Amino acid sequence: MTYFKIGVSWGGHESLIYAPAISYLKELPPERFKDLGISLGDMRISVGLEDAGDLLDDLSTALDLI
Repeated sequence: MTYFKIGVSWGGHESLIYAPAISYLKELPPERFKDLGISLGDMRISVGLEDAGDLLDDLSTALDLI
């Protein structure tokens, strides 16, 4: 991915992506995720000020890899 960075702080202007399960694995057993509506594959995306077309292309390219 070119535009999205791995998110650790949500205070900037750049686009970020983060897997909430990373945080929850420290606090909860994985079997509790379903009760909370969280999947290990869930991603949180925060869209920044980059060009929308560039961001969509970036996400599409990344998704094509999986």
